[in-house]
Amino acid sequence: MSPVFYIVGGLVVVVILKVAWNSRRRRPPEEGVRFVYINQDGSARELTESERVYLETDFEGGDSGRPYVKSSYESKDGWGSISGFMERRQVPTGVVIVGVSPTVLPDDSVSMEDTIADAEAVGDLVEHGADGSVTITPNPSMNGRERFRLLAERQLQRQRNREVAVMNLLKKEAAE
Repeated sequence: MSPVFYIVGGLVVVVILKVAWNSRRRRPPEEGVRFVYINQDGSARELTESERVYLETDFEGGDSGRPYVKSSYESKDGWGSISGFMERRQVPTGVVIVGVSPTVLPDDSVSMEDTIADAEAVGDLVEHGADGSVTITPNPSMNGRERFRLLAERQLQRQRNREVAVMNLLKKEAAE
């Protein structure tokens, strides 16, 4: 047989093993919703009601509004963050999953004001139309990579601030 056959066969086996390894159960079966939320610091918490509804919503395959579900605890999103939804069974055993009360938690959506502030911070051209529309043109004097890096820093900081606020609220409620 050809050496190419062995190489391709070996790669297929490696891919299958990696998928199986990432899909394995990392903790014993426990009560709760199938998914949890992982914070940037690696801590985990139960989902809020709005997050549960969001995860249960049907989205088309190419819909950019669909939730990001991590394939493994270590995987990162497009911004380079380990934050995201993931299956409870894949959370490492040593990570405690903190409960969430029905208290209103900080909104985690990115508002138009956030998007405009981010654009202005990186020097993008922001035009406000008379009809209330907003047009953002990327900063012509900045390369795409540098612009992405700066936007990612702002997004990750906003995400960290939300996660810290939620965890502090949960700690405060637990102490009461």
